Amino acid sequence: MQFIQNHFKKVFNRIQSIYKKYGWKAVIGIIAYYLVRDVTLYVLIPYFFLAKD
Repeated sequence: MQFIQNHFKKVFNRIQSIYKKYGWKAVIGIIAYYLVRDVTLYVLIPYFFLAKD
């Protein structure tokens, strides 16, 4: 249990330091990255496989 708490604390500190360094730009960048990735994986690739005209 101590390992999980220490790991969570390290991850939280990294996220907090990135936010302090870059601000909202980091948040927008992460959201944009996951949006593009998810649209590509779950919308575009299946569309191209199913639309074999």
